[in-house]
Amino acid sequence: TLMEGPRYAFGDVKVSSEVAEISPDEYADALRLKSGQVYDPSKIQTNIQRLEQVATRNGLNFVKVEQRVTRNADTQTIDVEFVIQRGERLFVERIDIEGNTTTLDQVVRRQFDTAEGDAFNNSDVRRSAEKIRGLGFFSTAEVQALPGSSPDKVVVNVDLQEAPTGSLSFGVTYGTSSGAGVMLGFAETNLLGRGQALSLNVSATRDTQDYTFGFTEPAVLGRNLKFKLNGQFKNTEEASASYNTGIATISPALEFPINELSRLELRYRLAREGVVNSGSTSTIIIAEAARGQENLSSLGYTLNFDTRKMLDANGGVFEPLFNEQDAIISDALNHASIIDGVRLCKAQRFRYEHNNMQDLAQKLQETAHLRSRIIVTDGSFSMDGTIAQLDKICDLADQYNAIVMIDEYHSSGFLGKTGRGTHEHCGVMGRVDIITGTLGKALGGASG
Repeated sequence: TLMEGPRYAFGDVKVSSEVAEISPDEYADALRLKSGQVYDPSKIQTNIQRLEQVATRNGLNFVKVEQRVTRNADTQTIDVEFVIQRGERLFVERIDIEGNTTTLDQVVRRQFDTAEGDAFNNSDVRRSAEKIRGLGFFSTAEVQALPGSSPDKVVVNVDLQEAPTGSLSFGVTYGTSSGAGVMLGFAETNLLGRGQALSLNVSATRDTQDYTFGFTEPAVLGRNLKFKLNGQFKNTEEASASYNTGIATISPALEFPINELSRLELRYRLAREGVVNSGSTSTIIIAEAARGQENLSSLGYTLNFDTRKMLDANGGVFEPLFNEQDAIISDALNHASIIDGVRLCKAQRFRYEHNNMQDLAQKLQETAHLRSRIIVTDGSFSMDGTIAQLDKICDLADQYNAIVMIDEYHSSGFLGKTGRGTHEHCGVMGRVDIITGTLGKALGGASG
């Protein structure tokens, strides 16, 4: 059962600066967030990125923007203050890429706006992690910022695990009028590890033959410019019709970004089609056949506006909710996506021994002076087969006034009497504050 809480709107939205040479007014003009809009945490992150980009354009590389959020329960509004602060002077020493046994390094590197020697920007690295995961070439893609050879240097480490990117399909059809037919399809989204896509499809029956192909180069000359080429040849010779048809098309296209969320595709289509071998007495068909095969030419465009984020849910939980005044207490064997999300957050970090309630209680005692504490754990641990002791964890959370978050990626649809997950299995329904999950693991496996 899903219960939706009250809808909040943005209240006061303002920019302040702790950096002497920065005027808040200039940065406030760059905001695309207005009072009265429905509250959406992703809009806060987008505007933080916009403000950091303004600082970069102004030559201020070591600037960070912190959000300060105030909830007004009586008016159901949320005030947001964007605070511009001086960040650490850190530089990217190098970008290390590991685990890409098939995919070329250049395919991964072009997802980064940052290069070796540039000022380190955590938001840029996070956006790059989103883009790498969004490629769909890897089952896991972990991006971490590690200490470099000196205190002012950072090594960006990309740890990848390749996923299957090709498919081959085959089918047989039968119809009383068309007889037997075959279908054969091939698709590869990471051709030769270059990030290119290729598809070939053949469908043939006694009456119809249809051949299609598609090719995509995502980065022409290494730039953010996508080239597409699609083609089709189709011929029909249906016994129930007194004429045949034929069509051949080819369509090249170029796609490029307009801004951070929008892309424009411009395409051209050249086709040759018409009615052939007509034995019809219909005046319309006779007229069509008399014209023979014609060449048709057309131009088109597609404007794509996409606000989706490719980062996993765990990556978006901690940063909007917690800061230096809070503590995140994490199980030692938590999934890497939790670890990544915690690293993106400014909260103080603590780790307790796997499923060790005595150690967890000690960490809760050590953090009693902080504003809030959140206990974070996988519901079930896929690498070890263990299940979190959620009943005891919730008891400790109640005792020490902490909140509980569980990652149900490996449990939703599988554990519990009705498949609701670990919290149902452990009998703590309603006692867990935050639950994250996905449709691509336990649920994806259950559905085949």
